[in-house]
Amino acid sequence: VSNLYFRGQRIWLAAVEDLMSKGMRYAKQ
Repeated sequence: VSNLYFRGQRIWLAAVEDLMSKGMRYAKQ
């Protein structure tokens, strides 16, 4: 169960970083 949770957390962090990078890109424009 912990392995599944860890994997989900990595996917969540990756998605958040992607959204943050897109947000910063729009902010610069």
